[in-house]
Amino acid sequence: MANRLVVRSLGCLVILLLLAGCGFKLRGSYALGDAFSESYLQSNGRVSAQLLESLKQGLTSSGSRVVAQRSEAGAIIILQAEKVDRRVLTVSSSAKVREYELYYGIDFEVQDAVGETLVRRQRVELRRDYLFDQNEVLAKDNEEAQVREEMVREAGQQILRRIQAVSRG
Repeated sequence: MANRLVVRSLGCLVILLLLAGCGFKLRGSYALGDAFSESYLQSNGRVSAQLLESLKQGLTSSGSRVVAQRSEAGAIIILQAEKVDRRVLTVSSSAKVREYELYYGIDFEVQDAVGETLVRRQRVELRRDYLFDQNEVLAKDNEEAQVREEMVREAGQQILRRIQAVSRG
């Protein structure tokens, strides 16, 4: 019995060492570089609190400190106004909406403390579709809200991955 426990423990240890050796990292942790040790989030226009929170969490988990003053930051992430839209995707033969497409887009750029561009202005765009049933309006409204929240979280992750890709150079 004790031998099995030792063999299992060694097996787990070997797997963990292999994963660590190949560069495996959990999602949500980004290697952003020294310029991002102190970061500032600047929003120009309407930007949701959820996106700002998603970015703060991602930056913090990556070892960056999100500062309250632009002058304290080594990197300034500038977020332009979000664009959120919903359009009809399909209609039934009785002219009732069957499916919607949700759109989420945001532009961002990154500058250093002196205003030099670290990441040129880019757009993150996401689209999701969902089925709509007029007999379940409340449930479908909740589903739409959940899909939108998921899109905002994913947009935050995409922004951080793009910054990571550029900062690796």
